[in-house]
Amino acid sequence: MPLRTLRTFFDNEDVEQLKLFVRQQFKLSSKDKHGVTLATKIEAIVQRYGKVPPDNPELVELANPVDLPNSCKLVWEYFLKLHATRQSGMGLSPISYSEILAFSKLYYVDFLKVEIDLILLIDSVVLQYFEEKQKAEEAVSKDKPKK
Repeated sequence: MPLRTLRTFFDNEDVEQLKLFVRQQFKLSSKDKHGVTLATKIEAIVQRYGKVPPDNPELVELANPVDLPNSCKLVWEYFLKLHATRQSGMGLSPISYSEILAFSKLYYVDFLKVEIDLILLIDSVVLQYFEEKQKAEEAVSKDKPKK
């Protein structure tokens, strides 16, 4: 069932596309050990060869950007501001309701329930992405021979 607000209209397709967009954005912004983002690497490959080699499906997929649905642009901006102030310690902590409340007071934003739900949905996608990335990095480090 579509979610309707006074500001915009969110349908299930927009929400699914938003989740794909978020994963892609965080993959593209991930950095290697030299501090180079995946987006920069893809751009260099395209500049040099004119396209991404088809033998690497992940790079091909990332070279074709997923568009952020227009209905989700404001929520994405809110999320990015909240994400930038996220607490971290032994890993990323989820964005809390108290952080959203503080944000709404600081920026004079009267959030609708659906917007809070979407912010938390984006956050869960991001946390899942970083958890998967950490597990993959741990698996690689376990496979490396110790010196």
